[in-house]
Amino acid sequence: MKLNAFILAGGKSSRMGVDKGLVHLSGKPMIQYIIDMLEQLKLPIQIVSNNSEYKHFGYPVFKDLISDKGPIGGIYTALSSSDSEMNLILSCDTPFVNSALIECLIAECENQNVTISGYEGWQHPLIGIYSKSGIKTFQSQIEKDDLKLSEANEILHVKAVPMDNIKGITARAFDNINTIEELKEAGN
Repeated sequence: MKLNAFILAGGKSSRMGVDKGLVHLSGKPMIQYIIDMLEQLKLPIQIVSNNSEYKHFGYPVFKDLISDKGPIGGIYTALSSSDSEMNLILSCDTPFVNSALIECLIAECENQNVTISGYEGWQHPLIGIYSKSGIKTFQSQIEKDDLKLSEANEILHVKAVPMDNIKGITARAFDNINTIEELKEAGN
């Protein structure tokens, strides 16, 4: 199965105060952790961001097709830009996502519109695989200015894969770093 990987790095980073993907965690930009993991898996990498600084990572960077629409806008841009039916979507602020988690998602995504990860009762929609067939749903949600990702995923009948007991996957893989305090706790 062909699978493209998109890293969403287009958020406003209002709680962090600076672009989250470019902020350093233990000596390297947060997005670099995700890039390194995806390179190990040999997945084609693309970045969705309006910040041209991401071009220096050496991968294609796509600007939001429709600005200021949050993760739904980022996913819409990724799916619209993809040449693959299935697309891994990751947020730039989850640097500890690991290959075991991604391999588990890949194993579960066949014949699904959306396959996301779940852990300890929480769903993580920005660690998931989205079918290109969902473009119209995301476009419709954007047109209605209904930007709740959970509502779009409900329409698309999301499959949440519980990963609580999968070897190599711990709660740390789902850490979402949004503030300077969380950055310090994570290792800076």
